Amino acid sequence: MRLALLLHAAAATYREDLCERDTKLKTDATSKKVALVLRGEAFRGLSYGISPSVGRFRRGKTAFSCTAVSHRIQRALSASHVAHLVAPLEAAGLEVDVYLATYGCGGVTSDKEAAIALRHLSKWYERNSTRTRVKRAEALDRAGATQSTPVNVAMGWLRDGWPAGGYRSVLIWRFDMPALAPMGRRQADPGGEAAECRPSVGRACPSVGLPPKAPRAECDPALDTNSSAKRRPMNCWCHPYDACHSKGGYDEYASRLDEAYYKYEDDWAFSFPGRLARCAVPVFETDCLNMKRPIMSHECNFRLARTGPVLSTDPKRWTVYRSDYNSPGGDTCRLLRDRFDGPPCPADERAGRSVACLQYAHVLRVKTADEVKVKELGKRPVWNQFKCDDFAAEVSEAASWWRGHSTQQVRGYDLGEFQRRRG
Repeated sequence: MRLALLLHAAAATYREDLCERDTKLKTDATSKKVALVLRGEAFRGLSYGISPSVGRFRRGKTAFSCTAVSHRIQRALSASHVAHLVAPLEAAGLEVDVYLATYGCGGVTSDKEAAIALRHLSKWYERNSTRTRVKRAEALDRAGATQSTPVNVAMGWLRDGWPAGGYRSVLIWRFDMPALAPMGRRQADPGGEAAECRPSVGRACPSVGLPPKAPRAECDPALDTNSSAKRRPMNCWCHPYDACHSKGGYDEYASRLDEAYYKYEDDWAFSFPGRLARCAVPVFETDCLNMKRPIMSHECNFRLARTGPVLSTDPKRWTVYRSDYNSPGGDTCRLLRDRFDGPPCPADERAGRSVACLQYAHVLRVKTADEVKVKELGKRPVWNQFKCDDFAAEVSEAASWWRGHSTQQVRGYDLGEFQRRRG
């Protein structure tokens, strides 16, 4: 769901004491340190929306994790994080500490290759660094893990290693979420309006395309309780502010680090700037990303809203990368290919659908067109989404096709010690 930047015109009321009253996580106003937490599945590759439980032995997403192709994809994604997240912050005079909490390749490939993959991942986040950025990197056990597990673990690392002067900001980001442009660089604004629509001058930007504001009764924070199945409508995160869109986007965060919490579409990423930075630890230690509600981040939102404003950012300079041909996957693939040495991209929409469908058939171990009918793939949403009946006659070649496709995707790419696992 795409949300607008929720920008408030009035001074915020901060209650960071509600995060943790007797805290040891202090933050000095002059701190120059930022914590960047990468969490979740590294080396995931492209899943095209395939469910984790598709096929036997829960082969869905992991069938194409930790392959030679996903290795190249992850290197490009990580390069985008360094170039578009880390570099702008360092250019502003801040020190960025990186924490990598991932399932990695454990249980997907051999222990040796899993260890190599983690070493490569850590190395990629040290690119162009004059100091050691990566403070901790671990591959977590998938058994019994939830959506919350990696970030919960990382919050324990922050609690144990919180610097004396604290962090000026804590950013929580996903491994499969590329930064599409330098975060903090203001986009062109011909009207000059963005320069004036900023909290520092007490003026909000005009609302653009926002759904009608929800009634006050529906936005009552009292509706947000752990035991209640109810939740406030998403446009309540604008309430009680009158304007909910700004051309400033991420620049509001970059220029006003002490203004509010910032979030990036559902559970994708969060920023905890200024005096609220220390709230990241106790809030995420509550398991608030454990998918207990229809919108995964909602529990995190209402916990944060008790201590300061929760704002969403727009325009978008990020996406979750799951497909390499349709919107926005095609543009993302070309960016990763051209800017960060990512794999080749499909020549056109039909070629992209063919890749997705043959990959899906390979995951399901469907070997003939007759099996397509017997297993009733036509009733599966993914099969219909990509119009895979167009390629049913080709599924008998899915296994050999995948080997050839993998070779083509990494031709000329240096995998180092990482082996060419083919899926």
